[in-house]
Amino acid sequence: KKTGAYKESFVSIASGSVSDAWDWKKVDGTDFWFDQSLYGEVSEVTMQGWIDNGSGQVRLYDSTNSRVVDYSEANIKNTKGEAASFYTKPLAIWRGQNAYYLQARGSIDGRVSLSGVKLKILSR
Repeated sequence: KKTGAYKESFVSIASGSVSDAWDWKKVDGTDFWFDQSLYGEVSEVTMQGWIDNGSGQVRLYDSTNSRVVDYSEANIKNTKGEAASFYTKPLAIWRGQNAYYLQARGSIDGRVSLSGVKLKILSR
Protein backbone atom coordinates (compact mmCIF):
# COMPACT_ATOMS: atom_id res chain seq x y z
CA LYS A 1 0.00 0.00 0.00
CA LYS A 2 1.38 3.40 -1.03
CA THR A 3 1.30 6.27 1.42
CA GLY A 4 2.37 9.88 1.18
CA ALA A 5 1.10 13.13 -0.24
CA TYR A 6 0.48 13.75 -3.89
CA LYS A 7 2.56 16.33 -5.71
CA GLU A 8 1.07 18.66 -8.33
CA SER A 9 3.17 19.74 -11.31
CA PHE A 10 2.14 21.86 -14.27
CA VAL A 11 3.23 22.11 -17.89
CA SER A 12 2.17 25.38 -19.52
CA ILE A 13 1.02 25.31 -23.13
CA ALA A 14 1.26 28.46 -25.26
CA SER A 15 -1.88 30.53 -25.86
CA GLY A 16 -3.28 30.85 -29.34
CA SER A 17 -6.34 31.18 -31.50
CA VAL A 18 -7.86 29.83 -34.70
CA SER A 19 -10.28 31.31 -37.23
CA ASP A 20 -12.54 29.58 -39.74
CA ALA A 21 -12.23 26.42 -37.64
CA TRP A 22 -15.46 24.66 -38.55
CA ASP A 23 -13.58 21.39 -38.24
CA TRP A 24 -10.63 20.54 -35.98
CA LYS A 25 -7.69 22.85 -36.72
CA LYS A 26 -4.20 23.05 -35.23
CA VAL A 27 -3.62 26.01 -32.91
CA ASP A 28 -0.31 27.35 -34.20
CA GLY A 29 2.45 27.84 -31.65
CA THR A 30 1.11 25.32 -29.13
CA ASP A 31 3.62 22.53 -29.93
CA PHE A 32 5.40 20.97 -26.94
CA TRP A 33 7.11 17.76 -25.82
CA PHE A 34 5.94 15.75 -22.81
CA ASP A 35 7.17 12.59 -21.09
CA GLN A 36 5.20 11.70 -17.97
CA SER A 37 7.97 9.36 -16.73
CA LEU A 38 9.92 12.51 -15.76
CA TYR A 39 7.35 13.19 -13.02
CA GLY A 40 7.75 10.01 -10.95
CA GLU A 41 4.81 7.74 -10.27
CA VAL A 42 2.05 9.60 -12.11
CA SER A 43 -1.47 9.10 -10.84
CA GLU A 44 -3.23 11.25 -13.46
CA VAL A 45 -2.74 13.99 -16.04
CA THR A 46 -5.53 16.45 -16.80
CA MET A 47 -5.76 19.57 -18.98
CA GLN A 48 -7.27 22.90 -18.00
CA GLY A 49 -7.42 26.42 -19.37
CA TRP A 50 -9.62 29.19 -20.74
CA ILE A 51 -11.61 29.69 -23.92
CA ASP A 52 -11.45 33.49 -24.02
CA ASN A 53 -14.31 34.06 -26.45
CA GLY A 54 -16.52 31.80 -24.34
CA SER A 55 -17.43 29.16 -26.90
CA GLY A 56 -15.70 26.36 -28.77
CA GLN A 57 -13.98 23.01 -28.43
CA VAL A 58 -10.39 22.15 -27.63
CA ARG A 59 -8.46 18.89 -27.52
CA LEU A 60 -4.88 17.60 -27.30
CA TYR A 61 -3.27 15.93 -30.30
CA ASP A 62 -0.30 13.52 -30.02
CA SER A 63 1.61 14.22 -33.25
CA THR A 64 4.28 11.57 -32.51
CA ASN A 65 1.67 8.81 -32.59
CA SER A 66 -0.83 10.58 -34.93
CA ARG A 67 -3.73 10.36 -32.51
CA VAL A 68 -6.12 12.49 -30.50
CA VAL A 69 -5.37 12.00 -26.81
CA ASP A 70 -8.27 10.07 -25.28
CA TYR A 71 -10.47 12.10 -22.90
CA SER A 72 -8.78 15.42 -23.84
CA GLU A 73 -11.77 17.02 -25.56
CA ALA A 74 -13.50 19.92 -23.81
CA ASN A 75 -16.65 21.59 -25.17
CA ILE A 76 -17.67 25.04 -23.92
CA LYS A 77 -20.82 26.91 -24.96
CA ASN A 78 -21.11 30.28 -23.23
CA THR A 79 -23.59 32.39 -25.19
CA LYS A 80 -22.54 35.58 -23.36
CA GLY A 81 -19.16 35.50 -25.11
CA GLU A 82 -17.29 35.80 -21.81
CA ALA A 83 -14.17 33.79 -21.01
CA ALA A 84 -14.98 30.30 -19.74
CA SER A 85 -12.71 27.78 -18.06
CA PHE A 86 -12.47 24.13 -19.01
CA TYR A 87 -11.19 20.99 -17.29
CA THR A 88 -10.79 17.53 -18.80
CA LYS A 89 -11.11 14.07 -17.41
CA PRO A 90 -7.80 12.26 -16.76
CA LEU A 91 -5.99 11.92 -20.09
CA ALA A 92 -4.72 8.68 -21.66
CA ILE A 93 -1.08 9.72 -22.20
CA TRP A 94 1.08 7.17 -24.02
CA ARG A 95 4.52 6.27 -22.70
CA GLY A 96 7.68 7.97 -23.85
CA GLN A 97 8.60 11.45 -24.95
CA ASN A 98 5.96 12.54 -27.44
CA ALA A 99 5.17 15.76 -29.31
CA TYR A 100 1.77 17.36 -28.74
CA TYR A 101 -0.23 20.38 -29.82
CA LEU A 102 -3.71 21.80 -29.28
CA GLN A 103 -6.52 21.52 -31.79
CA ALA A 104 -9.64 23.69 -31.66
CA ARG A 105 -13.00 23.96 -33.38
CA GLY A 106 -15.42 26.89 -33.22
CA SER A 107 -19.03 26.25 -32.37
CA ILE A 108 -20.61 29.64 -33.16
CA ASP A 109 -18.44 31.69 -35.52
CA GLY A 110 -15.56 29.30 -36.25
CA ARG A 111 -13.22 31.25 -33.97
CA VAL A 112 -11.63 29.98 -30.76
CA SER A 113 -9.18 31.86 -28.55
CA LEU A 114 -7.30 29.93 -25.84
CA SER A 115 -5.22 31.08 -22.87
CA GLY A 116 -3.81 29.69 -19.63
CA VAL A 117 -3.84 26.15 -20.98
CA LYS A 118 -1.75 23.69 -18.98
CA LEU A 119 -1.37 20.06 -18.08
CA LYS A 120 -1.78 19.22 -14.42
CA ILE A 121 0.27 16.20 -13.36
CA LEU A 122 -0.62 14.47 -10.09
CA SER A 123 2.18 12.19 -8.88
CA ARG A 124 3.89 10.71 -5.84
